[in-house]
Amino acid sequence: MSAVEAMGELLIALAGAAVASLLSLVPALHIYNVAGFLLLGVAACGLPVPPPHLAFFFLGMVVAYAIVGTVPSVFLSAPDEALA
Repeated sequence: MSAVEAMGELLIALAGAAVASLLSLVPALHIYNVAGFLLLGVAACGLPVPPPHLAFFFLGMVVAYAIVGTVPSVFLSAPDEALA
C-alpha cells in the first residue's frame, strides 16, 4: 500500500466521521440504518465502490457516532442516585 492509497483511505474515514457527526444530531436516526440504506443504494445503483472504501467509510461512521454520543452523556448528564 502506497502513501497515496493510505491517505485516500484516511480521507474516506474522515468523510464517514463527518457524516456520522451530522447524523448524530437527528434523534431517531442511527448510523446502522444509514449504513443499510447506503449499502442498498450502492447495490441498487450498481456503483463501482470498492469494498475497502465502504469499510473505511463505515469505520469512520462508527467511531464518530460512538464519540459524539458518549462524550456529552458522560460530561453533561445528571448523575444517577447510585453515583451520588
